Amino acid sequence: AVYVLVLLAGTYSTWTYHHFERPLQDFMSKRYGVFNNNHYLVFGKPARESGAIVREAISTGMYNPPCRPFPECESSSKLDE
Repeated sequence: AVYVLVLLAGTYSTWTYHHFERPLQDFMSKRYGVFNNNHYLVFGKPARESGAIVREAISTGMYNPPCRPFPECESSSKLDE
């Protein structure tokens, strides 16, 4: 029974990866685009309000946003180290 369960779990894991990888990549690309355009969207809050909160946190030094354009700048900054 354990072998069957491991086989089923492996099959399910492989299927979900192949089934959901492209939609996840598309979703993340959209999120990167929004972030790179200085829009800070938070579920349940108007974009203007959430953007103001993030800009205030940046100006007070409470939040240091990642480099832009994200994720391209991440890989280039790792090469510089």
